Amino acid sequence: MLEKWLILGFVGAAIGYLTNVIAIKLLFRPLKPTKFFNIQGLIPKRKAEIARSVGETVAQELIHVEEIMENFIEGMDKEAFKARVGEKIARALTEKLIFVPEAIVRQYVDQFIRERGDDLINDIGERVVSEAIHKVDISKIVEEKIMAFELEQMEAIVMRIAKRELRYIEMLGGILGLVIGLAQGFIILRM
Repeated sequence: MLEKWLILGFVGAAIGYLTNVIAIKLLFRPLKPTKFFNIQGLIPKRKAEIARSVGETVAQELIHVEEIMENFIEGMDKEAFKARVGEKIARALTEKLIFVPEAIVRQYVDQFIRERGDDLINDIGERVVSEAIHKVDISKIVEEKIMAFELEQMEAIVMRIAKRELRYIEMLGGILGLVIGLAQGFIILRM
């Protein structure tokens, strides 16, 4: 009787473990719909919907264009930027105003940059942030990146990231199957 009970427990554990292994594989496989029953893995079948959903979530909850641009502007070397802008303006004016000595042009531009450079950078920064908010679609960028992933590459990434957790799910299926098999054995063999 104990042997039958253990056999039922072992069979239950094997069934629970194998069904979880197969269920995890079916997240990605088969990559393309099969000829029979039109079966396809969950992720390949819903890749576009997943990509759109992830893109929207990233854009709404994680990354905002305004934050990226503000961090960029705050992190930039404003003094070096002002110096480069001043050089370019002075060079352009010197080429256009050939009758004005370069030293005078340079002095005027340097004074202008010292007095109004910070205001100009802030104004340009605000305009760039405003334009970026309207023209950069993070949701679309993320969606396109996900859609460009090959399914095998996506599967490898998911498996690499969640390998331990997926292994636990497989083992848990075996443990639950063992418990159910032992419970069935207890019920059946007591009758």
